[in-house]
Formats: sequence, structure tokens, C-alpha cells
Amino acid sequence: MHNVKDMALEMVSKEGGYVNDPDDPGGPTNFGVTLQTLKEIGHQGRFGAAIGLRDLKSLTKSDAAEIFCKYYVYKPRIQLLPPSIHDVVFDMSVNSGSRAIKLLQQSANLAGEVLVVDGQIGPKTQEHVNALITNQAYPMRDIYSIERREFYFRLADKRVSLRKFARSKSGSKGGWIKRAEAFLNSRFHMTQKEFEERTALWD
Repeated sequence: MHNVKDMALEMVSKEGGYVNDPDDPGGPTNFGVTLQTLKEIGHQGRFGAAIGLRDLKSLTKSDAAEIFCKYYVYKPRIQLLPPSIHDVVFDMSVNSGSRAIKLLQQSANLAGEVLVVDGQIGPKTQEHVNALITNQAYPMRDIYSIERREFYFRLADKRVSLRKFARSKSGSKGGWIKRAEAFLNSRFHMTQKEFEERTALWD
């Protein structure tokens, strides 16, 4: 997998600095790294014991990029996937952990495969996703990104507190939807009217 560190640094820049939104299920984050993640890798000796907010706030962009590469690319084995989908699956992995791989397996199944949706990149997932992309029968980046967008919509459907991440105060697309569509062919982007219709029941 090429340019992993570059992709990670770019992602860190997009994530921004320290945020502690009480409505965010991930809890306190800094450059996209959650406190829970820091505690988990701290137990492995990365940052030491008794990890707290001070440790999270002291993270640098370089620290965050290193964590992204190690725990959100190499640990879930995203590097084994075709290069054409590295960035989109990597981005979702940072945003939602193992849900990124489950979404990939679900997307492959929509394209006709029969994969167990277990969030693990094993030989079968690798083989089937590679075949789909090599044969170019299905635009996997677009299928994946559309499924990702719908995943965010479903989260917001279920929890009122999460809707601000999917829809802005002005009624336009929120951060989650923009993030999903950033990897999606523009012809599949929702128009404002389509977006309003999809979120009409939230009012």
C-alpha cells in the first residue's frame, strides 16, 4: 500500500484538533483519535499507563498519523485490498472502526458476492473484492460510498442527537454526509432537494 503516511497526514488535517462534543458517540477526540482508542493502545505500551485527557490533548499530528496507519490500516489489513479503494475504506476505518470492513463486505454482497459480514479481511473477502474490482463489473468505490452515506442516515434516523452530524443548522448536508460523498462520483451526490426529502422526517 503506497503513500499510507501521506493519506494519514491528510486525514489528520481534515479531522482538526481537540473536540469533546457530548453528542459524539466517540467521546473526546484529538486529530480524530479518541480517548478510548488511546487507552486501548496505551495498554500495549504505546503511551504508558493511566491514559487521560491530558495525554489525548498532547497528541501531535504525527502521533495521530502513526496511530491511523498502525491501527486503522495495517491492523485491519486494509493494505491487502485493491489500491483503488484504500483511501475510502481507510477513511471509514478511522471514522467507524471495524464497521468499515463490514460495510465493504455488505457492498460486495450487493454486487453479487456472498461474504460473511464479520468485519475481518480474510482470504475470501480479499479474493472477492479483488475480483469485483479487477473485472470492473461494479464501481466498488461508489457502491461503498453510497452504503456509507446510508449508514450515516440510519444512525441519524435512530438517534436525534446524532442528526447534527448529518445535517447542518441551515438544513444542508452535514459533516458525515459530506465525508461520505467526498469519495463518491459526483453524479451520485444527492441534490439539496433529495437531501431534504431524505431528512424530512427529522423535523
